[in-house]
Amino acid sequence: MTVPTSIALLLLVVAPFASGWLMKSFRGSTKITPLVSEKEKSLGRCFSSAVLSSSNLFAYTAEDDEDEIIEYLDEDDDESTFEYEPEAARMKKGEWMDQLQRLAQTSSNDPSAVTVAQEIFDEMFTTYAETDDAIFFPTVDVYNLILETHAYSKSPDGGEEAEKILDRMEDKSNAFVAPPNEETYLCVMDAWAMRERPDKAQQILERQDTPTKSSYNKLIKAYGIAGDPDQAETVFRSLLSDKMANHKSWVQLMKARAASEGKSSYETVRSLFVEMEEEGFKPQTSAYNVLIRSVGRRNDGPKEAEAILFEMIERFRMGDDQVKPNSDTFRAVLMAYNGRGRKFTVASIASKVEQIMQIREGILTRAESGEDERTYRLALGIVGRSKDSKKAERTNRILHKYNKESLYLNYLVLKACAYTEGDSKEKFEAFQVALAVLKGVRSSAELMVDSSILGMFIKACNNLMPSGPKRDDIVQKIFQESCTRGLVNDFVLNEFRLASPESLQLDVLGKPGIDGVSIPEKWSENVPLQRNV
Repeated sequence: MTVPTSIALLLLVVAPFASGWLMKSFRGSTKITPLVSEKEKSLGRCFSSAVLSSSNLFAYTAEDDEDEIIEYLDEDDDESTFEYEPEAARMKKGEWMDQLQRLAQTSSNDPSAVTVAQEIFDEMFTTYAETDDAIFFPTVDVYNLILETHAYSKSPDGGEEAEKILDRMEDKSNAFVAPPNEETYLCVMDAWAMRERPDKAQQILERQDTPTKSSYNKLIKAYGIAGDPDQAETVFRSLLSDKMANHKSWVQLMKARAASEGKSSYETVRSLFVEMEEEGFKPQTSAYNVLIRSVGRRNDGPKEAEAILFEMIERFRMGDDQVKPNSDTFRAVLMAYNGRGRKFTVASIASKVEQIMQIREGILTRAESGEDERTYRLALGIVGRSKDSKKAERTNRILHKYNKESLYLNYLVLKACAYTEGDSKEKFEAFQVALAVLKGVRSSAELMVDSSILGMFIKACNNLMPSGPKRDDIVQKIFQESCTRGLVNDFVLNEFRLASPESLQLDVLGKPGIDGVSIPEKWSENVPLQRNV
């Protein structure tokens, strides 16, 4: 029997994986669902419409009869008639790589990231087997993205899964698995570092023929995360004596000391910062950021953090691009203002935070300035807790500098409005901001009103409007909207009770107060965590 060339190539692909050992490292117990949407099908796929599922492709064992494999593949070839489009293939590969990169970036917060990444890998390899197009061969870059997704996932098995993949990549007997590169080993070391296993990270380092500076820096990081700064410094000092230390080595050691010593870390971090300069290493942005974070824990932290920020800005304006403040820099400065107690709630805090955000906008590009939601959350939270009577307007201005839609940021502005203290004029102005926020959320194509928004707006009505028919009318309408949307939870119900007179409660709920009130289930059908009330 003569085997056609294309079938022979497919056999070469299938045979090394006949036992299924590769896919075991990429597939859990979850059933794999092809990632091809109906829309993609309507646009025309760049490969066969009769795609082999990865579970079928790798289902054969070493004992399976070869003729059955050939017959299976022959049948598929006979039935598959499609026009292969190289340009469409390149676009599809690009889409998959973009998806893998996003999953690697979000795996720490997305519990489905690992599974989805595995599905993409499966389909990519199946497509490579079907089309004979090398563009679909999973290169080392693909494997590294899978490894990164495992590394930063919340799964306790992330380190083990990453190391299993590395084992396969190191197997030189199989030409169908991309060999590892330096980034591969760094990803696996990260996987163990994130699980506080520096011993495992060191074992991965020792598997490299010639460990690089980056590998030793990962090891310092691993000891730092595990809370062992002394061992981290031991590794660092060895690097320094061997002339292998670089700027990142210093930064990782500073982070290790800062994390372990907490509020007392400033002196240690500062001494390392000075030593770094004396050793001929010019501190860059990342080193300054660690210093600011350690300064922020001191009683005079806000003032010192600002001083360091302005030192960086001055050097940057003098032409030193290596110290340009980044988003992490400004977030570290804001953290210095994020404490508790009277000194962190005075009115001047709000104006100071808004000023820092304005400086941030002037230093960073528009994309850099408006993309980091964490910084905006931090800034809005600090201003919202302040005693500034203008904090509603300040938070609203800060919100409008953010480039994306965010329900939680809108909630924080509403909260600042609701807790505004001042005279009748200042409360009126705060209420106007609250109205504008509610209107903006309602009209947004990306956001959807939820219980937190409606409950906080009712609180704003209660705190900012004088009691009377006008307030009662607005409160009733917002509560009725909550009922219609199925968003009545404890928060909404309690704020309605606080903001409405007994007569209105009796009219809407059937009795004054909320104790013992039984509301229709449909009023709460869209509440994520519903409580029986």
